[in-house]
Amino acid sequence: MMTIRWKTIAIILACFFLPTVHPQDTIESFLQACTDDAVDTVRAALQQHPDWLHIRSSHGETCLHVAGIYGASTVTRTVLLKGADPNVRSTYEHGLRMHPLSWNVYGGHVTNVRLLLEHGADPNLDVDPMETGAAPETVLDIVQRIIGAFDENYNDNDQRNEDSRYTAFREIEELLLKYGAKNYAALTSVEELRSEL
Repeated sequence: MMTIRWKTIAIILACFFLPTVHPQDTIESFLQACTDDAVDTVRAALQQHPDWLHIRSSHGETCLHVAGIYGASTVTRTVLLKGADPNVRSTYEHGLRMHPLSWNVYGGHVTNVRLLLEHGADPNLDVDPMETGAAPETVLDIVQRIIGAFDENYNDNDQRNEDSRYTAFREIEELLLKYGAKNYAALTSVEELRSEL
C-alpha cells in the first residue's frame, strides 16, 4: 500500500500557487539598473520576472520612478512599451504622492517628459507640496516655479537663455501646455464652478 506524504504534496503545490517572493537586494539591483539606464539588464530581469514591471522599492518607487532620477530614457521607453503605468504614485510616507512625470519635471528630463506624456501620463495629477501647509501642485506649477527661480537668479537674459537647464525647463513647460496641463489653482477653480452648476 502506498503511503501518501501530505507534507511533500503540500510543498509541491505551494511551489505552483504561492506568490513568488524576491529578496529585497535583488529588487534593489533591478531598480538600480532602471536608474542607471542599463536597459539590457532591465529587459533580462523583466523577461525572467514580468511582475517586476510593477514592483516597488522599500520606499514605494517603481522602475519608472527611479528612471527619472537621471533621465534614463531608454529604460523609460522600454517599461512604458511593456505596460508600466505612467501615472503610478510613490507609496512612500514622505514621497509626496509623486508620479514619474513629476520626478522627470523636477529633473529637467525633456525626453522622459515627452515619453510619459505620449504614453498617457496625466499632466494634471496633483502632488503634495514640499513646503508644509502649502497647497498641492501640478507639474505645471513645479516647472513654472523652477523657471521663476531662474528668472530671479539671472540678471542677464542672454546668460539665462544660454543655460541648458533653463531651456530644458522652458521646453518642458511647452510640452506640458501642449498636453493640457493646468496649474492646481486653475484646476480647483474649474472643479468649484462644476460643483456650483
